[in-house]
Amino acid sequence: MEKFDYEIWIKDYYYKQLINVKKYLSDDDLNILNKLGYEIEEKLYTNKEFDVLIGKLLSDFYIDFDEIDGIKPEKELAETGVERERYNKLLDNLFQICNLILVKGSHIEMKEKYQNENFNIPYYLFEEIIEYIEETAKGKCKSMKWENIKKLIRLAVINNRLTKNQGEYLIDNICREHK
Repeated sequence: MEKFDYEIWIKDYYYKQLINVKKYLSDDDLNILNKLGYEIEEKLYTNKEFDVLIGKLLSDFYIDFDEIDGIKPEKELAETGVERERYNKLLDNLFQICNLILVKGSHIEMKEKYQNENFNIPYYLFEEIIEYIEETAKGKCKSMKWENIKKLIRLAVINNRLTKNQGEYLIDNICREHK
């Protein structure tokens, strides 16, 4: 195991540019951030800059409903036109990026979203995907088929037959309807 070097960690945390926020957020997420008053630049953010962004989003709009007194946000979400549910989804997406930040000993780096693209797909799902690909290759529109496959993928994730990342990978890379 590598010995932890605080000075290297500090340099990585404050100065190593490694997080491409735009790569991991949808256009809708970026539009929501703009509505909230945040502009995501076309650059690599440091871990510190990314933490500040999340911290500011939390202090500006987050409400802890479990607290007895309820922490009051600095700004009113209603004034931005963004619904609370959509704001929470944005936070979830940002926290997913946090899961991609990897600390190895003293070093901070990004791991790829789909590190392992080679994984076993349950046979029932495999058969449906093959049929879907064959039908779309023949030019037949199979949107209902695709919707059923997405449901099967989600069930496979719930039943721990696939990881969440594997399910997302399949959904992102197999659909032929909207590409």
